[in-house]
Amino acid sequence: MFVHGENDNDVPIAEAEQYFIALKDAGVETIMIRYPREGHGVRETKHQIDVIDRSIAWYEKHFNGATSSTQ
Repeated sequence: MFVHGENDNDVPIAEAEQYFIALKDAGVETIMIRYPREGHGVRETKHQIDVIDRSIAWYEKHFNGATSSTQ
C-alpha cells in the first residue's frame, strides 16, 4: 500500500508510481493512494482519517489471523 502526497518535495511521486507499477507488473497485490495538496506527510484532517481507515482495512485484509511466534 503506497500513500503519497502529490506535492511531496522529498520523494517525487513519479518514483512511487514506478515502484507501484513494477509491483503490479510482478503480480503483487498493491494499491496507491495519492493525496492532493499534501507534501511529505499527511496533514489535512480528512486525509489523515482516510489514510488510517485504508491502512486498517489493508492490514486486516492481509494480516488478519497472523499469529505471533511468542504466543
